[in-house]
Amino acid sequence: RLIAPAGPDAPPARLCATLAHTGDALVLMGGWDGADGFFDDVWTFREGAWTREAATLPGPRSRHAACTLPDGRVVAVTHREVFVYDPSDGSVRVQETSGAAPSSRGLHAMARVSNSVVVTCGAAQSGEMTGDAYVLDCDTWTWRALSATGPEPRAAGAAAPLDDNRVLLVGGAARDDQGLAPLDDAWCLDISAEAWTRVETNAGFGARNAHVLCRLGDGGFVAHGGWVPFVSTYDDTLRLEVASS
Repeated sequence: RLIAPAGPDAPPARLCATLAHTGDALVLMGGWDGADGFFDDVWTFREGAWTREAATLPGPRSRHAACTLPDGRVVAVTHREVFVYDPSDGSVRVQETSGAAPSSRGLHAMARVSNSVVVTCGAAQSGEMTGDAYVLDCDTWTWRALSATGPEPRAAGAAAPLDDNRVLLVGGAARDDQGLAPLDDAWCLDISAEAWTRVETNAGFGARNAHVLCRLGDGGFVAHGGWVPFVSTYDDTLRLEVASS
């Protein structure tokens, strides 16, 4: 059901934005209007209404990824930087980091584990895709490159935490001779072991990219939507259970 109609007091139409939950609000940041416009705005949704925050992003951003930390701050990784939205004062600040950082990319998958975030896969602005993985410790703001290999290079996959040490990656799109090829695979990244494992799910997950994935309180996952590039768009909602760990 529609809970917030479009209008002058709501965010303009967009895609490739980020949405994160913090406290009693949802935080929407950046995005693309589908044509020539990119956004640097921050909106919060609370008690059925949108509010445009005074803060702006470091610049117009889209195809980025964001996760909420345990203290309620939202950390975002873009093709240019890491920035943090703090709901306690509505501020956005660029976060300096150290260590071996990911290459510049968008359409990457990202998930929080404990007080760190995992960034994997994605595409450079040139279109070149990657299947690598990195961990950002959000206590020290230090990046660490993982030696794990497994998933073929892809963009617009979806990730969610399995537990405080493992992340589930589902789907995405790879490049082939025909252009973009959607994927239907699922992988588990063990951060401590720095190892990927191919896993099976119960869902009959159709090949897709640009979908969303969220972990449920009972340990299952919900995936929704997605796209077979330039062919069709999914409108299904699937419950996924990882059959092998």
